[in-house]
Amino acid sequence: MKAYIKELRVHNFKTYRSTRIKFSDGINVIIGRNGSGKSNILEAIAFGLGERSLKGFRANSFLDIVYNRRKDLQVSVTLVIIDENGDEHIFKRVFNPQKNIHKYYYNNKLVSRTSYLAKLASIGGGFHYVIIQQGGILSQANITAKDIKNVINEAFGLTQYDEKKKEAEQHLREAETKLSFYIEKQSILRSNLMKLLHQYLNYERKKNLTLLDNLYEAYMNILECNRLSNELKNIDLRIKEYEAKEKQLKEELDKIDNDISVVKMQIKRLEDSIDVSNMNN
Repeated sequence: MKAYIKELRVHNFKTYRSTRIKFSDGINVIIGRNGSGKSNILEAIAFGLGERSLKGFRANSFLDIVYNRRKDLQVSVTLVIIDENGDEHIFKRVFNPQKNIHKYYYNNKLVSRTSYLAKLASIGGGFHYVIIQQGGILSQANITAKDIKNVINEAFGLTQYDEKKKEAEQHLREAETKLSFYIEKQSILRSNLMKLLHQYLNYERKKNLTLLDNLYEAYMNILECNRLSNELKNIDLRIKEYEAKEKQLKEELDKIDNDISVVKMQIKRLEDSIDVSNMNN
């Protein structure tokens, strides 16, 4: 299944105030009398696909595509496109003649023109279009075979591949020129780097002894710091031991105080009992 336009919705485009046209997969034919607006339908499709050339709309300005050239109306063209997987995509382009701006929507969300065209190009199967204006195929009686071939290639979208090939070849030539330049620059840079490397190694040899002395001194300082740190740790452990012993002594003192309190209470009871016995006697 190839991608195709399922539906066209047109508002205020040239002779169409509000029109909806449905298409089917395959070849679709639009018939009608001269001047009935057949070409306008194709131009509306081109507008919805992002065409910006006024020549493609037979217009001198975008105001010419507005219904009755009214500046108070907005032109909108919506294309419902089905991709090769059967999924539906909605593309909508709006032109505001008062502000002379174009807006683009994909699936009812405002997007940039670049994103709009990218979405069109990314539809499965590679969606592209070619519009041949009326009288464009045989515009002169003495058209050559080469011209006919060019028209056919254009109709089937083959011309774009020739253009892409020429563009790719041009990019390849430019890349080869740049590559030669960079190879030459690389050779010069490599030579300079080797010189700098030798200078650096000589410099490093001279400062290595000083660096080793500094490292040795730093190492000794670290050892001294470690020794002091260990002593501090030992002192800290002793302090903790003393604190633990102090806590133990306090607990024992508290226990003795409790025992004394109990003995005092017992003595008090004995004294009270002795006083009562004397009174009875």
